[in-house]
Amino acid sequence: MSDARAGPAIVDGRADDLLAEPREPPTARARARPADRQAAAAGGVLLAALATGLLRQGAAYTAGQLAVGLFLATALFLAVAGSPPSAADIRRPPVPALLGLAAWALLDAALHGSPGRGAAPALLVAGIVGVFAVCRRLPDAGREILLMGIIASALVVAATGWLGLAFRIAPWRWEAQGVWRASSTLTYPNATAAVLVMVALLVLALLTERGRSLPLGLAATGLLVGAGATLSRAGLLALLAGGVVLVALATPRRVARASIGPVLGAAVALGGLVPSMGSSGGASPVWAATGLLAGLIIGGGLASVGPRGAIALVSGACLFGVLAVVTLGPDRLAGAADHVAGVRLTLESPERFEATRVALDTLGDRPLTGGGPGLVEWRWMHANGSSTTVRYVHNEYVQLTAELGLVGAALLAAALLTLAWALWKRRDAGPSRPLWAGVVAGICALAVHSASDFVWHIPAIPLVAAALVGLVLPPRDREPGPSDQPTNQPTT
Repeated sequence: MSDARAGPAIVDGRADDLLAEPREPPTARARARPADRQAAAAGGVLLAALATGLLRQGAAYTAGQLAVGLFLATALFLAVAGSPPSAADIRRPPVPALLGLAAWALLDAALHGSPGRGAAPALLVAGIVGVFAVCRRLPDAGREILLMGIIASALVVAATGWLGLAFRIAPWRWEAQGVWRASSTLTYPNATAAVLVMVALLVLALLTERGRSLPLGLAATGLLVGAGATLSRAGLLALLAGGVVLVALATPRRVARASIGPVLGAAVALGGLVPSMGSSGGASPVWAATGLLAGLIIGGGLASVGPRGAIALVSGACLFGVLAVVTLGPDRLAGAADHVAGVRLTLESPERFEATRVALDTLGDRPLTGGGPGLVEWRWMHANGSSTTVRYVHNEYVQLTAELGLVGAALLAAALLTLAWALWKRRDAGPSRPLWAGVVAGICALAVHSASDFVWHIPAIPLVAAALVGLVLPPRDREPGPSDQPTNQPTT
């Protein structure tokens, strides 16, 4: 049993379901469960939109954008057909600030003589608002399906990235600086890491409540393996930042107990990938597959076995490491690991720092309106006389400010602050406290990642983030109204 503040009922350390609703009076329950087939269908179409975006290069190109836009429009039509929009939909945070940002993008582009260039950012923001609108109208079953669908889609992204790296499959791997990295269906390693880190933190949060769930343990391990295979420094920083937030919201002991298996399993699986990461040698798919199998056994097993079983699994992991070193040869393993660490485990990124400096310098010309959405390129000279020109500064906050000026930056800040406030208000009112903690940790991770990459320019990423937020936003038909004031009548 539980009340509206205690969260879902817990039996033997487990929640009854991932989106378990608090106990309510019968009249409230009847009002809270409108059997709306159109809303359920809208959730399915929304999931199709997100999956299409993730599997079609993040919807970064026109064909993918059209497909995702068609799905989103259909989902929104189905959702509002059964529950027509009202003025209250516009007033709910962070919608007003987001709509203001979309309107400013259109106006700013027009002020710079290129009104069409404001359409892309405005449509993306409109898509985020549309995702919120659909999620608010979803019944509990629809939200459960959306949650499971997002996790499953992220696992497909992780699996294709692993395959691309282990077998050097051209569309799913990336080579630079003598290192092979997983890029998956999003075609860009850092974009792949942004998605997988968000969803991995969510699954780890769910594990704090369902600690002996084998499927969740395997999912968390697979997502962490996929994120690690990208070798994304921004992804690692985002994972650490999101992990700190998760610890603060879900207590260190629970997070440590839920994370130890997936983290150790992911480390073993990534160890099996190391020989395939160096471009000087060939791929080692056998060791990659063996490492993945061992990692999944550890990640899923530690979540569902007792202390003796855990000792056996850890011992097996140590034995695997010894066999890998003996079979592959310490020189090859050490050489590959040293090369990967030397290239990726460093904060040096002179071009990114220089691009950020140039972008901030050019903001002084038009501080209020910036250079216009999609209209700015940044160029600088090197000491040897060569020059570099870029369109993205690998920092979305600087990018948006340089393009939309201080007005755009103020509207973005308002959107982020009102979103944070809306999420904070749901900490004790949502269907599941672990789900809420995982969503908040994932969004914080994306916020950190956005300071190091142009991930907002991959539409699937902000749309997935919006869907995660939508899972914990209050359902439209369940928000308190004038007739829902508490009474002082005694209960029996």
